[in-house]
Amino acid sequence: MNWLGGDQLRELLGGTFRGLRRDTDAWTVRLGLPGGGPVEISRPGPAEAYGEALLRLIRLGTD
Repeated sequence: MNWLGGDQLRELLGGTFRGLRRDTDAWTVRLGLPGGGPVEISRPGPAEAYGEALLRLIRLGTD
């Protein structure tokens, strides 16, 4: 299994990526999803936040 770093995950998010910020106890990825408003996904680490955001996009594409 190969590890995807933050740059690679951000690239996979493409034009939906709006930003990454560090809050007190979490990292938050902000997305602009097609046909919807902004979505924020918070996780303990940036890679986890990017990964969860990518999963969200994949799920949208398969629904």
